[in-house]
Amino acid sequence: MAEVNFYLRKATKADAPCSVLLYFSYAGERFKVGAVDKIEAKYWDPNNQRAKQNRSFETFPEFNQRLVNIASFCMNIYRGYLNDHGQQQPAPAILRSLFKDVLSPDKTIVVQTEENLFGFIEQFIEDARGRLNAKTGKPLSNASFVVYQRTLDLLKEFALSKRRKLNFEDITYEFYLDFTQYLSVEHNFATNTVGKHIKTLKTFLNEATERGINTSFDFKSKRFRVARESVDSIYLSVEELDTLLKLDLSKNTRLERVRDLFLVGCFTGLRFSDFNNLAKECFILDNGEEYIEIETQKTRRKVVIPVFDQLKQIRKRYADLTDNQLPPSMSNQKMNLYLKEIGQIAGFTDLEQTRITKKGKEIIQNVPKYTLISTHTARRSFATNMYLLGVPSYTIMAITSHTTEKSFLQYIKVTPKEHAVQMREIVQRQAMKVVS
Repeated sequence: MAEVNFYLRKATKADAPCSVLLYFSYAGERFKVGAVDKIEAKYWDPNNQRAKQNRSFETFPEFNQRLVNIASFCMNIYRGYLNDHGQQQPAPAILRSLFKDVLSPDKTIVVQTEENLFGFIEQFIEDARGRLNAKTGKPLSNASFVVYQRTLDLLKEFALSKRRKLNFEDITYEFYLDFTQYLSVEHNFATNTVGKHIKTLKTFLNEATERGINTSFDFKSKRFRVARESVDSIYLSVEELDTLLKLDLSKNTRLERVRDLFLVGCFTGLRFSDFNNLAKECFILDNGEEYIEIETQKTRRKVVIPVFDQLKQIRKRYADLTDNQLPPSMSNQKMNLYLKEIGQIAGFTDLEQTRITKKGKEIIQNVPKYTLISTHTARRSFATNMYLLGVPSYTIMAITSHTTEKSFLQYIKVTPKEHAVQMREIVQRQAMKVVS
C-alpha cells in the first residue's frame, strides 16, 4: 500500500525554518522525494506530520492544506502510472521524476472547496453513486466512476505541474489546447484516450452549468471538441475460432482456461465484465433450448443469447470443476497477456497494419495479429462473424447493446472484400430459390 510521509529536517541555525521533507513508500520501496516547504520546528507536530494549531502561526490551515494537496498529487500520479501500465509497479527513479514539481515550495496549489472546480467534481463523483444513467434509467456502472476519478486526477496533476490555478473561468479554449497537448505529450495518450477525458470534463462542466455554478461557456464551443479516430481493431474469423477451440493446451491448464474463457466471450458477445462473471442462474431452458439471460453491467439492459454448440462443448469440460460450468474468472490484465501467448501458439502470425495518433503524429505499424488480441477481441469477433453469417444488424445489436446501426457498423470489422463475398452469397442463394 502506498503512503506519503512528511518529516522535518533539522535546521542549521537555531530558530531557523526547517525544511519539510517528503518521503514516498510503495510495494516495499521507500525513497526521499525532497523538500516541499519550510516551517519552524516549534510549530511542527511530528506525530500528525502537520503544522500545529497555533495562534502564533496563523496560516497553519493553508500550510496543512498544501501538504494534503501535495500528498494527493503524489498518490494520483502513482495510481495513474499503475492504470496506464497494467498495474506494473514503477521504479523509484521514475516516480521521483514524476514527482519533481512537488519539490518547488512556491508552486500554486489550489485549496479545494465545493465552490471551485475540483471541489465540485469531487462532490459530483460522490453524488453520482446514487444517480441513475439518464439513457438507461439504471445506476451508473463502476467503470464510469473509474473514468470520472481518472479525469479528475489528471486535471489536478496538470494544474500542479503547470503551476497554475484551475477553476471554472480558467476552462478556456487556451486551456483546452494546453491540456490536450499535456495528455498527448506528457502521458503519451492516443487520440481516443485524450478524447475520453475531454468528454468526461464536459460532463462535469455541463452539470455545473445546469446548477448555475459555472458561467463560463467556452467548453460549448465547436473548437472544444472531443477528438476521435477509427481504431484498427481486429477480430477472429469463424475458422480462427475453430482453430482455437481445437488447440491442444491440455499440458498447460493456465492457457487452456484463458482460451476457454475467451471463447465464452466469442460465442456470447458479452463484455469482459459480463462473461467473466456469468452465474449458473444465467443459463435457462426454454422449450428444450438453452439460453443465457443476463442484465449487463455497463448498460443495465437485459439480453438473451442462445447457447451455441461451441459454448456447450466448453461447459462440458468444467461440468465437475466449477459451479457455473465455466472457466474460473481472472483479471483483465493477466488475460490480455496470456491471450497473446495463446495466439502465437495458434499461429495467428499474419501481419496487421495498425494506425494510431500520438503526439499529433500518425504511427503506422505492421505487427503480428496475435499481439493485438485482447479480451475485447471476443466481443468484436462475435458481432463481426454474426454479421458475415447474415444475421440482421438489429438482432445482433439486441445482444451487443449498440443503440444505432451507424455505431454498430463502425464497431464491426468487415473488409471491402468480405462485403463483396457476402453480397455474392446472398444473391446466389436468391438465384437458387428462383431456379427451384
